Order: sequence, then C-alpha cells, then structure tokens
Amino acid sequence: MDARGILGACVETVIPTRELEPKSGKLAWECLPKGWFRKIMARDLDKAAYALRCLVETVNSMVKRKMGDVVYGKTLASMAREIKFACIAHNTRLLIDSGLVRI
Repeated sequence: MDARGILGACVETVIPTRELEPKSGKLAWECLPKGWFRKIMARDLDKAAYALRCLVETVNSMVKRKMGDVVYGKTLASMAREIKFACIAHNTRLLIDSGLVRI
C-alpha cells in the first residue's frame, strides 16, 4: 500500500514523473503518464519545491555522516526526540565551525 492509501488526502507528492522519449513509431503524446496517480503527480508538481530537494538531501547526508545513521529509540516518540537532538547538535556544530559562536 502506498502513502496515499495509508494517510489519505493529507499526503502531497513532490516527485516528478518520468518523461519518456518517444520510441520508434510512437508519437510524443503517446508517452505521457497513463495512470491516475501519475496524471495527478504531473499536474500538481511544484517545481520550486522540488528544486529544494538537493538542499534537503545534503543536510540529511551531513547529519548521517557526523551524527551516525542509527536511531536507538524503541518508541516513535523517543526516535523523534533523538533525531531532533541530533539536528540541534548538528546546527550548533555548524555555528561553532563558522565562528559565529565561541565556546
């Protein structure tokens, strides 16, 4: 089951659909997305929001590299708390490394 099936209408997809090249003997319009969800995704794609994905992925990579990629919490609340503290520690380290804050 996909996220829309589990969470319903509160899920917003920010994934571009694949643009297919026309194969021999086919016209370009025949390669458009055919499924219902794909048509919705192609119509509702916010290109400005998707352009920020590389920044989000960079921050995720930095946090995993510096703080580790394992979460030790057993419950969802403790996992969320651990991730929040890792982000606070990451941001504090960036401030110290940039020279804006001195210890």
